[in-house]
Amino acid sequence: SGAELPANCWSDGQTEIYRDVWYQWTATCTGEVTVSTCGTADFDTWLAVYSGGCEGVVIGCNDEDPECSGNTSRASFAAAEGVTYLVRVGSWSPQGNGEGELLVSCPGPQGDLTGDGLVDGADLSLLLGGWGLSGATDLDGDGVTGGADLAILLGGWS
Repeated sequence: SGAELPANCWSDGQTEIYRDVWYQWTATCTGEVTVSTCGTADFDTWLAVYSGGCEGVVIGCNDEDPECSGNTSRASFAAAEGVTYLVRVGSWSPQGNGEGELLVSCPGPQGDLTGDGLVDGADLSLLLGGWGLSGATDLDGDGVTGGADLAILLGGWS
């Protein structure tokens, strides 16, 4: 276990993550990264992400994300490609334990609608299929897929 968490990470008066496991992860991307146990763990999880080692700065934390099921957690933080981070996964309760998966998601290139790490014809096909509609193909967030979204996709072409 690590040091007591900073006050912004406390949950219902708890200051310590219990029965924790630490993972070392070297970022493969730059941008907002999310680590999550959402829907994968069978116990009440709590996450903390550290920069600078075990006694480093906590740059992301979460206990019971409201969008996750079953008291599981999701934390986001700003990552830089090539930098190593520590992810602490444990329980809110001293008695809590169980099984689960730790999911890590990196932002792909802008315009990567398929999530395969490339911006190519498959992404263009999805964008054109969503032309004039709202949803995942609306890359600029203006509410409709159109010319500005096409420009973003082409700008990220791999």
